[in-house]
Amino acid sequence: MYSIQIDRESKLTVTRQICQQLRRIIESGQLTAGTRLLPTRVLAKEWGIARNVVIEVYEQLTAEGYLEGRVGSGTYVAEGIIPVPNPRTAPSSSKQPFQRQIITQHEHVIDFATGVSRSEHVSTTHLGQVFESSL
Repeated sequence: MYSIQIDRESKLTVTRQICQQLRRIIESGQLTAGTRLLPTRVLAKEWGIARNVVIEVYEQLTAEGYLEGRVGSGTYVAEGIIPVPNPRTAPSSSKQPFQRQIITQHEHVIDFATGVSRSEHVSTTHLGQVFESSL
């Protein structure tokens, strides 16, 4: 289901493998905003893994902003994720890295999603002082 491939010989945990693949599927637009994901029990049975692993994947992707849980309704792909073209199929003139983009109504909003860093929002002087004081 969802074209997820689990490599049991991989050094990556099953949780991490599924998270990475679901992220790519969402970022590519194969799963669009508002799409309801299958229940954790169904996916666990389909993939032959413990249900807790699927729950952990859903929780991680929810924390990253890719999914949202709706009480009594299920887990859905979150709104505001713009599909980004696959770099292998994008025109060669595009040198932009593959990245997650969020639709915001205000330009001054900072995206604190996991893995997204914006150096213009961090003072390297202050960061150095914090680092030195922690030693």
